Amino acid sequence: MASMNHTISTVTIASDGPRRFEAYLAQPAQKSESDKSPAILVLSDMFGLNDPIRAVADHHASRGHTALVPNLLLVVGMAAVMF
Repeated sequence: MASMNHTISTVTIASDGPRRFEAYLAQPAQKSESDKSPAILVLSDMFGLNDPIRAVADHHASRGHTALVPNLLLVVGMAAVMF
């Protein structure tokens, strides 16, 4: 997906164990392979990866930063577990 000044995507990150988790990635639209723009890691609150947290990443990407938001909240049955 793309907006006027940044692009967004979902990426999968492997862990040391058997689990993989998704992350929201927001990048400046003109980012090239050789571009070394600043990057930030955005951590969510207890509600996990939701629209307000994505908006934080989008805000930083629109200002020239790469922002990664890992979804650290894994829902297992009725319980939410951080890993």
